Amino acid sequence: MSQPHLSAARPSSQAEHPAALLPVPVALRYRTLCFHHLRKEVMAKTTIISYRQEGSSSVKAARTCKLRDHCFFTTCSRRKTMRTKTALGTLTALICVLVFGANAEAQLAKQGTYTSHFGWYATGKTFELEKGHILFQGEFNGTNFNDAGHGFLHKTSVVCPGVNDVINGASRASQGYCVVTDQDGDKAFLVWKAGKGFDGDFQWTGGTGKYTGITGNNAFTALLIGPTPSGYSLWKGEWKLP
Repeated sequence: MSQPHLSAARPSSQAEHPAALLPVPVALRYRTLCFHHLRKEVMAKTTIISYRQEGSSSVKAARTCKLRDHCFFTTCSRRKTMRTKTALGTLTALICVLVFGANAEAQLAKQGTYTSHFGWYATGKTFELEKGHILFQGEFNGTNFNDAGHGFLHKTSVVCPGVNDVINGASRASQGYCVVTDQDGDKAFLVWKAGKGFDGDFQWTGGTGKYTGITGNNAFTALLIGPTPSGYSLWKGEWKLP
């Protein structure tokens, strides 16, 4: 078997191959040697320029690999193969966890109770009806998180169109609807209303997919974040499915 041809600057007229200075198991075990290993082990000022691939007359630039690849005992190509297999195994396991986890989440109980928090951002228009009397018409959009960190309506999108009657900066009455969409694309619908202040209640009126026929009574408290259009609501309630 022919050995890889290496061209290197040598300070003496010795005829041996530069790799001959390395331990035999390292120098002869594989036909492809790592650039950084040779550069370190032969001499600091020796530069490995090229190698001739076995069975071919073409000269290619020396392949390199990092020291952490453990070049002493394997070629760069073999390390890449091992890393690819490991990555594929990890990816397969992750996909299994996500798929089975999603299926388990889709198994919604026929009834239950929950608490959650809904962070929202308000967009819309305001109409001044008279001095100090403003009507807001718009949407409250955001994300709802179940306080348990999983389960009913966890990590769902919430869009709530509605109106709010404001007198001298205080909410006097508000009402509207919400569409709650989960990660599977299934939707739950509700109708809400609040009197003076930001405390109110809402009821489930139906849904799609796993939420078809949903009913239940719920309460909420809405809180503003300073003089901004952002806020959050605390939900507490129940659900029932047919």
